[in-house]
Amino acid sequence: MASGKTCFILGALAAGVTLLGGILLIGPTPLAAEVEQKANVAVSNTKTPAAYANFCRVTSTPEEVILDFGLNTQPFGTPQSPIEVSDRIVMNFFTAKRMIAALQISIQRHEAAFGEIETDVQKRVKRPSP
Repeated sequence: MASGKTCFILGALAAGVTLLGGILLIGPTPLAAEVEQKANVAVSNTKTPAAYANFCRVTSTPEEVILDFGLNTQPFGTPQSPIEVSDRIVMNFFTAKRMIAALQISIQRHEAAFGEIETDVQKRVKRPSP
């Protein structure tokens, strides 16, 4: 793991969140010895491709959450051409709920450092003065 980065571990653990030395462990709050053991889990991302997405569609089945990611080249208004889905993540609801908790913590930290994130594009666009 690179210096200054936070690792979110979303493995098959029960509910709960523990922060240890910049690593967010999502699962039951373990005993100190167990925390140390989980913090030493080796994760290699050398063969993991990176992708950029500004579009996400969320669907589900009774057992799973499906996240489709893609690039919307027409971010204003309704896209005239279909958005190409480039990546799909399928996970169970337990992992999805833990991911939401990890994302909330990450966004709270970002907003504390840089200010509120405005999700309404119309409010972010600066209109020219007449």
